[in-house]
Amino acid sequence: MRTLARLAVLTGLSLAVLTAARGDEPKAVELKPRWKPGEKWAYEMTRKQTREADGKVVRASGARTPVEVEVVAADAKGFVVRWKLGEATPDDPKLADNPLAKAVARLTDGMTVDLEIDADGDLVGVKNWKELQATGKKLQDAVMKEVENAKLPKAAADALRTESGKMFASRETVEAAFTRQPALLVMPLGRTYDAAKPATADVTLANPFGGDPIPATAAFALKKYDPATGLATVTVTQKPDPKELKKVLEKTLKELAKKSGQNPDDVKLPAFDMTDEAEFVVDAKTGWVQSATHTRRTKTGTSVSTETMTLTRREPKK
Repeated sequence: MRTLARLAVLTGLSLAVLTAARGDEPKAVELKPRWKPGEKWAYEMTRKQTREADGKVVRASGARTPVEVEVVAADAKGFVVRWKLGEATPDDPKLADNPLAKAVARLTDGMTVDLEIDADGDLVGVKNWKELQATGKKLQDAVMKEVENAKLPKAAADALRTESGKMFASRETVEAAFTRQPALLVMPLGRTYDAAKPATADVTLANPFGGDPIPATAAFALKKYDPATGLATVTVTQKPDPKELKKVLEKTLKELAKKSGQNPDDVKLPAFDMTDEAEFVVDAKTGWVQSATHTRRTKTGTSVSTETMTLTRREPKK
């Protein structure tokens, strides 16, 4: 389970800052969690998605969601951090009344996830996964009844039933579904970085079609460090290995074709490319992420999909 966050994308990272030769700044700044039990923070998460076809935007959507974060336990081995999503507010008012959009949102809105994080900041699991699974299955049944009453197209209803069922099928799928967003809290933590020597590492990216993860190379760069405020900014770019990407996607698409009753040998792999980019601003004294922006761009043929998630900490009111 230690590598869970790395499979989701962008985990197991850390940062150190080398300084100017004059020596009046610290030689290194290690970003690791120095959290205390009872600490609470409020964040706002935004998610924007666009799809382009032949260079034109054919679909765009977005939503804002409040998030509450609390350290419920901390010791020498690590932490338990509670992540609670509030109700999402779509950017487009029309979507707020869309039955399908409301049904999808209800599957995660208000869910409380207890994250198990080790002393270095590596996301290793979800402590209350069984509770999430049980609650999720009950919620799925209720949501599907609402969908049926709303008389949505059968294809849309069937797709929602299938995908939501996968979400709560096992510990692995529950953790995959409920750790992608909270991983933004720990993605830049866990390793020391030399600003003069950009670091790289072998990682994996989640397969957009399901199936095996995609081997990739991550590059980490220090963008800025302000000793006065203790804020460090790091950028991370992840790029799939072209040969491994082709191999994994061919296997995945053939398996999907077989499940749907098609001949796997007839599968033709479309031109495909994927890039992940992220930027984090972190309080080096505490290890708390103040802001994070993660963008995933996938290109299939002439279609380009872009998803951007941001997480911004809200300072407590005085």
